[in-house]
Amino acid sequence: MTGEMDRNKLLYVLCGVAFLVVMFNLLTQGRAPARERVVSMTELTAYARKTLSDIQGRSIRNNQEYCGVIFEDEEGNLQTSTIYPGGRAECAFDWGVPLGFHVVASFHSHGGVDAEYASEIPSSLDLATDIDARIDGFVGTPGGRIWHNQWQAEATEQICGEGCLEQDSRYETLKRMTSNRGRIATRYTIDQLNAIFGTRGP
Repeated sequence: MTGEMDRNKLLYVLCGVAFLVVMFNLLTQGRAPARERVVSMTELTAYARKTLSDIQGRSIRNNQEYCGVIFEDEEGNLQTSTIYPGGRAECAFDWGVPLGFHVVASFHSHGGVDAEYASEIPSSLDLATDIDARIDGFVGTPGGRIWHNQWQAEATEQICGEGCLEQDSRYETLKRMTSNRGRIATRYTIDQLNAIFGTRGP
């Protein structure tokens, strides 16, 4: 009798394991692993470029940053969060997204031309924030550049040069006035940005 009960228990356990395996396969079939982006980087970059283009004009006119996040559903369909207005050199946004979506990138503009700010490159805080959040980020500048913050590489790369976005009409004048500051590179690591902005890494 005891042997039969043990066999029944074993049978129930095996059935339970089989059920879990089947359910796991059904739930994960055709879906990306948790926290992995579904959409391609090419598609995400194009979407971010359009999003930045949509906010660039008012960012320059109002001389303030605008920011938000890009999120996707399980099939890779992208949406943009609410666009949040910020200050001259800062912008905070709500990370909340609809159920079934997850954040894949941040984005923000850098306002208008201002000689007091190094607005043509992402700040060390811009990049550090994306690294900490473990998402990529996209930054638009007054000169019309677009930068891609790559959290895994802990670096930012210029993916679109001057005039890629609407450009502040004062940009060329400022560029001539500040030409002695040196050439803008196409890529910076977090350590390089920390050195430029006088900040420290974690």
